[in-house]
Amino acid sequence: MKKIGVLYFMLLVFTTCFTFCSAQQNGPAEVYDLYLASIKSADSLDDLYPYITSRKKSSLESIPEENKPGSLQFKKNVANSTERKNIKTNINDNQAKLIINAVDTSSKKNVVVTVTMLKEGGNWKVDEEVFDFTIADN
Repeated sequence: MKKIGVLYFMLLVFTTCFTFCSAQQNGPAEVYDLYLASIKSADSLDDLYPYITSRKKSSLESIPEENKPGSLQFKKNVANSTERKNIKTNINDNQAKLIINAVDTSSKKNVVVTVTMLKEGGNWKVDEEVFDFTIADN
């Protein structure tokens, strides 16, 4: 019985370590994809907090309560109408910059999204997104 208890304990430790290590291995692009997925399924801006920096969280918290549903809906509209063509990732220590070439599916125009990400608590977090819809079509 003692051996079974030890085996269960070792299995628990291994599973916990594997889960923790897997979560830590997400790169900036993977975290941004998780962030976009969370926007699409979010019921409130609070649902985005696991993927954003404390600075961006403070910014979202400062939005008046009556404006938060509209802010979330705007984010959902952008996330749902932007189709990625390619992505470049530049990492410099605890900061990453994603340059995403995409298409606005509603207007069929090219858009460049520049995302700045920072490491907080060992995890990549979205700090800033800049959408440039003025890019000339190629």
